[in-house]
Amino acid sequence: MGTEYMVNLPQFGSGDGGHARLVCPKGLTIDSIDMFQGDKYFQLHRQPQGSDTSKYWSLHHGYIRKVEGSQKSPNDRVVALEVMYNRRRIELHDRSLPPVPPETDANNASVDPGVWQVRMSMSSRRSRFLGPTLGLLVCSMYALLINAVSEANFSPVGTLGLPILLGFLIAGEEHLVLSRTLAKVRWLVGLSTASFVIAACTIAARQMSRFHGIPFILAILFGVASIIMVFGHIARIQLFRTNVFEELRYKASKVYHDHVDSKYEYNTTRLKDYIAQLDVVQKTSASTRQERKARKSEIRKLKTNIKQLRADRKYAVRQARLEILKDRKVLLLCGKACLQMLRP
Repeated sequence: MGTEYMVNLPQFGSGDGGHARLVCPKGLTIDSIDMFQGDKYFQLHRQPQGSDTSKYWSLHHGYIRKVEGSQKSPNDRVVALEVMYNRRRIELHDRSLPPVPPETDANNASVDPGVWQVRMSMSSRRSRFLGPTLGLLVCSMYALLINAVSEANFSPVGTLGLPILLGFLIAGEEHLVLSRTLAKVRWLVGLSTASFVIAACTIAARQMSRFHGIPFILAILFGVASIIMVFGHIARIQLFRTNVFEELRYKASKVYHDHVDSKYEYNTTRLKDYIAQLDVVQKTSASTRQERKARKSEIRKLKTNIKQLRADRKYAVRQARLEILKDRKVLLLCGKACLQMLRP
């Protein structure tokens, strides 16, 4: 989902109120934010019209009930959290957030029990690298194709100009967060740039008629792969920045966990039991031939059960992902997100 950071807010939920301001690193843009009460999702409601309102510079409210256990009613809710953010900063105001219960998932090392958290989802600015890179990749491939197909003798300098210019985009200087965000894209684009230079030099020389097609084909393949990857990143960023993305992510996550949590936890518990039994059986000693035979049979049986449970867990995850694609609300939100991508 892009670059994400979980930031602890230890002063929130203490009853004294609190205020936090988070600033996005240079070269990145805030796509969305989410609040967590420990390891549990805390939903934010955008004012005044939900996902039909622009996410940036809009007020987001987090509600709690006045009385625990009361029936759900708009009149029983009070504003406990106010959030506002733009592409660079996030402002959070604790109005009356409750303390986080101590019951949290101890297996999740990224979550500190008893602490409110905010998740920042960020992506790179498309105008800095992705946009110019996509344009230069298309132009470089076009120049190679024209130079390879046409009988005219173009200047080698003109053929190499675009790949060399593309190389300057790869060697940008920025902080570590942005470098890691664009690492895979830059690696593939750098490989494409090198293949463009080799293919352009081979075509310009025109003295290797038997082998000059190999670097040209490799350059085209690397170029197509780079264009697909860069365009995919641009489309993904555009999706993240739609106003409906937070609601879409919340609905999809809810459908997924409704279908997977109970089965996954049950299978995980059984898997731990079988692994413990296997460890005990493997440590036991067998003196007679019949005992060794029974021990091997028990080990095979436990290993088969463990293998089956691991397959069942993977199957449960796949089924939960399919349920997301079948959910009507998720599909409607996907269509709405696509419209917002085309008409930002």
